[in-house]
Amino acid sequence: MVRRLISLLAALLFFILAIDVVQGFSIPSPTQPTKLVYVELPSSEALDRFERSSLPAYALLTGHDGDFLLVGANFKGITDLASLGLSYQILDEDMNDASYYLAYPMPNRPIPVWRIMAESVR
Repeated sequence: MVRRLISLLAALLFFILAIDVVQGFSIPSPTQPTKLVYVELPSSEALDRFERSSLPAYALLTGHDGDFLLVGANFKGITDLASLGLSYQILDEDMNDASYYLAYPMPNRPIPVWRIMAESVR
């Protein structure tokens, strides 16, 4: 009788754990890759519009053409940028497992040829 009760409790415990594991298991849905996106900021108003997108801004930088953002965005995020009237350019189609380097020229030195430096890092 005791063995039968222990066997019944063990079977019940096994089924409870099995159901819990099955409920916690989900088939991963295919996700859209996160892209590295360059977003032009010709004015402070453009930055205000970008803030409405809720996209992550990785860096706010200033170049020869003015301020810009480096942003992570999937397809929906890029659609949001377009709907907000922001000018953008996709720099990398898939940021998974990517490494990026930010390089600045030394003060009072000639600006290096960045294309050559980028090729040497690859």
